[in-house]
Amino acid sequence: MELIRLDCAEPTAVKTRLRAGDHPLLRWDTGAGRVTVTGVPAAAERALAEVAGVLVADYGRGCTADPAVRRLLARGAASRPVVWDPHPHWPDVSF
Repeated sequence: MELIRLDCAEPTAVKTRLRAGDHPLLRWDTGAGRVTVTGVPAAAERALAEVAGVLVADYGRGCTADPAVRRLLARGAASRPVVWDPHPHWPDVSF
C-alpha cells in the first residue's frame, strides 16, 4: 500500500490521544482546522484506477469539498465501493 498525499496549503492535522488501558486520559489536536487543496497528484488518479475500494476520511477538514477531489471520488464511485466515514462538518456526500 502506498500513501499518496494531496498538495495542501496548510499542515496536516495531528490527533494525539493518551490512554491508560481502556481509559482515555488526554486528547490534543494540532494542525489546520480547514484545509485548502492546492493540487491532486497524478499518482492519486493512477492509484484509484487500481484499488478495489476507497475509504474517505478527512476529519471534517474540508479537503473533500474541493472540486478536483470530488471529481476524483465520483470517478472512483462509478466502478468500486466508496466508504464515506461520516463527520458532522463534512459536505454532502453525493456526487
